[in-house]
Amino acid sequence: MMDGLTREDVFVLLPGESKELRSNFIGATFPGPGTYKVVYYYVNDPAIKWQHDEGRGAAMARLENTTKCSLVSNELVIDVKDEFPDNQRERVARVIKGQKGEQIKNHMTILLGAAIPDERRKVEKELVHLICHYSLPDLSDDVPFHTWSAPVSFLASPRRRLFVALLHQGTGHYVDFWIIHELEDGVEVFSFSGSEKGCGRWQVLNDLDEDGNPEIVVKNFVGDYEGYRTMAVWPAIYRWDGDNYVRSDERFPSYYARHVIPEYQEILDDHREWERIDDEQLRRVFRQCRFVRNKAVAIGMWSMKQPRPADGRQAR
Repeated sequence: MMDGLTREDVFVLLPGESKELRSNFIGATFPGPGTYKVVYYYVNDPAIKWQHDEGRGAAMARLENTTKCSLVSNELVIDVKDEFPDNQRERVARVIKGQKGEQIKNHMTILLGAAIPDERRKVEKELVHLICHYSLPDLSDDVPFHTWSAPVSFLASPRRRLFVALLHQGTGHYVDFWIIHELEDGVEVFSFSGSEKGCGRWQVLNDLDEDGNPEIVVKNFVGDYEGYRTMAVWPAIYRWDGDNYVRSDERFPSYYARHVIPEYQEILDDHREWERIDDEQLRRVFRQCRFVRNKAVAIGMWSMKQPRPADGRQAR
């Protein structure tokens, strides 16, 4: 568990009762097409030793009085097809009109202009409050948040666009960011969340296919965040199709060949002992890194042997 044992983690099931167990592991993502069999294992061990059990006496006492057991779910068979249809268009935007839409436009005008740094910081924080879909504490200088913004240029498009981001301090380096498109009667806000860790040098906005419209690169952890031992992240790529940002990893194999495969291959080569040592957390980290490497290889293998992508543009 990411945050150690809590009282809510120890529960009792009477005959006929059930409980839903949730996990953030990205188990529904597979390295390539094929048929996969998935099984969920659950183990309860009253004698297990927790690394962070200070101040958790009530939870530990409940755990020590439970019954040791091991459960396994029914097998789930998943068939992954060798295709990536463009019609899988999950909308990641919302339109804001009226007074709030005009307020956002006014903030865009300031940030797209030559505002001084202190003024930009103030306006960025106000803009985040206007567009954020969840509540935030007051973004004062004492709160561990950083904001930044930049214009977004689209080829042959007269409408203004702005990138604004909110970086949460801490070892997870979590970041929320938004792409704001100006409309005649409001704005359209596209929301993304991820982390800035892993996979080498990271640019959120990157025109990977050189068509004049930047792609969005969003990185997220594979599995639960586990502090400094969390290494495996997957960079998802979204491209603009004229109406929406569409998930399009398979269109950019050279990105994974150049930025993802080398990093994770180096981790696997340098830490092969992690797969064998008596440390389940490190073994899991090794498996997650291997998963990312294999998934990237499935996408970018061909470009490791070719200096240029199939469309003739220079790989980046």
